[in-house]
Amino acid sequence: MTRTSLSIADSARRPLSATAGAPTRACLVVSTLLTLVGCATQAPAPVSNAMPPPGKAAATVAAAAPPATRAIPAAPATPVIAAAAPDLAHVSTDLLEPDTRVRYRDRLTAGEGTVFALDPARSEVRFFALRAGLGARFGHNHVLRATRFQGLAFVPEKSLKGGTAHLAFRLADLELDNAAVRAATGGGFGRPLTEADIAGTREHLLSEQNFQAERFPVVLANVVIEAGELPVASADLALTVHGETHHQRILLKVHQEDDSLEAAGSLVFRQSDYGVKPYAVMGGLIAVDDLVAVDFTLRGRRLAR
Repeated sequence: MTRTSLSIADSARRPLSATAGAPTRACLVVSTLLTLVGCATQAPAPVSNAMPPPGKAAATVAAAAPPATRAIPAAPATPVIAAAAPDLAHVSTDLLEPDTRVRYRDRLTAGEGTVFALDPARSEVRFFALRAGLGARFGHNHVLRATRFQGLAFVPEKSLKGGTAHLAFRLADLELDNAAVRAATGGGFGRPLTEADIAGTREHLLSEQNFQAERFPVVLANVVIEAGELPVASADLALTVHGETHHQRILLKVHQEDDSLEAAGSLVFRQSDYGVKPYAVMGGLIAVDDLVAVDFTLRGRRLAR
């Protein structure tokens, strides 16, 4: 830019020739300057034969050039907003016992550790009922799932000890013998059952001869961790079925992050311990075993305070 400006200043101090070529040379100089400032697409400003005052030629050319385009600042990035954690008021807990709901509400208000709402859509709770009797090969194994439960969990700040989980579901809401679940289980559970078989199993399960669902509609599971360190915990399970409650110890595998919780475990219980008579026909020739196996993976999301 310095050398070009000097050339224009020198030409300003020299008289312009009266020949036709002088304006052409001036236009070329102006065009060169406009190209250097990024405006080559603009037509050069007309040059008068009148000689401008000394020292003002460069200023005249600069005034003729259009102003440089101003850079437009980039729009600010849209902030990533994390999905708000649900609050207890928007979590269904009507199946849980009243004192349980109060306990979790108080812990949430006091900020004691972290409270989670258990999510049935992301969890898995399965019951396996096994065929029995001399004619067992003519019967069926069954897979039942709790897909519409309600549940809350609590994890203390510094230790798993004292952590709790409470879960409840209606017997009438159990899913029976889903074909895809049976296939995934495989083995003696892999064969799909007919709709008639499933309907018959449900009718008996809920009947007065079995779990008496009209009188005892809800199953409750209350867990208290007695000892543990991530990812392993030993817990006391209080299971309420058919209006009776029994305790047993279970092993849990626990994974916790800031906003999520996962706890997995398994257990076995006897129907007869809860006053339930296992299904049997023809004097027990075809029956359902007294033992019921359960496995579960519970997943939850942190509740907002």
